[in-house]
Amino acid sequence: MATRFATGRKNFLRLEMFGSEGSLAFNLERLNELEYYSRSDARAAQGFRTIMVTESVHPYINLWWPPGHIIGWEHTFIHEIGDMLLAIAKGEAATPDFQDGWRCQQVLDAMIRSAIDGRWVEVPEYRGGSMSGQLPKYYTICQKIIAQIKQGKLLPGMRVPSEHEIIAKYHVSNTTARKILQEIENTGWAVRIKGKGTFVRTTNVERAATRILGFTRNMIEAGYTPSTKVLGARILRTGYSAIVNDRFYAMRGPVYAIRRLRFADDIPMMLEERYISLAFCPDIASRNLEGSLYDLYENVYGLHLTEVNQMLSSIALDDPKTMALFRLVAPISAFLVEGVTFCAKEIILEMEKSLYRGDKYRFSVRAT
Repeated sequence: MATRFATGRKNFLRLEMFGSEGSLAFNLERLNELEYYSRSDARAAQGFRTIMVTESVHPYINLWWPPGHIIGWEHTFIHEIGDMLLAIAKGEAATPDFQDGWRCQQVLDAMIRSAIDGRWVEVPEYRGGSMSGQLPKYYTICQKIIAQIKQGKLLPGMRVPSEHEIIAKYHVSNTTARKILQEIENTGWAVRIKGKGTFVRTTNVERAATRILGFTRNMIEAGYTPSTKVLGARILRTGYSAIVNDRFYAMRGPVYAIRRLRFADDIPMMLEERYISLAFCPDIASRNLEGSLYDLYENVYGLHLTEVNQMLSSIALDDPKTMALFRLVAPISAFLVEGVTFCAKEIILEMEKSLYRGDKYRFSVRAT
């Protein structure tokens, strides 16, 4: 029996997911908690445990309060609005959308009719696409061209297919071809130059050299979704040293060296090598290293970054292996950033050697 009148239950919407190796459970009355069960735990310790979902590595939490500070019901609506605005800014479809709502209503309607009639009611099969079962052709073609821009096949400054080329390749009318180009321009991926054509917009992420700003926060502020792929890591027992701005800096061993590829909306943006003092972060190898290291330093180890000394130079990104990581088909310019990060006066926490794409970044400096 299902009823809304469950005495004592205010908002008890409980969702449970079971798998062969573990289980998850969530209760809407306990918005900041997640119950987790793992068969990999020792048998004597197996059982559901409660995880407080208030760490910066958890979805959305890094935009709010320090760890341990809960969020409430009203924050979920802010997240929905934020996701929608980010999708609009990126020219992507927001999810969930009206189609998802429509599908939910179909299921709810079938449940009501089933309760009234006392029989099974079939829900119409979902075949993907729009409510009529098929996406508009102009939209499909538009997304294909935008995908070429995202994948780097059409680089900033390159001309996108013209009206005539779209007509010849996709067999559409002049009106549809114009609509495709207009849509690509409206979503911010290209700009039309009268008498010349439509060209991929040059969209560089600005990185202020005067701010202590990590990649994750930089991308979020620029309206992108950051992600990370760890390429390798090792321990340097003898330490690490480098010359930055004509000064020699050295870190005593052991030092944890990690190599990561950083993405913005699945576009490779930066290849970084970070050298982290194990004296301050002894168990960092066991941490999640696909997020912000700055957040780890502050929230896990209680370290405050006091100063970052960096040296910026321009190089050619033409090594075949590095080009492959960045998904490049031709060499481009890049920024080489070598730096030292301090957690107290003359106390080195980490050093870095990173490559930033020259076609995606610009560095700004303010003098006062």
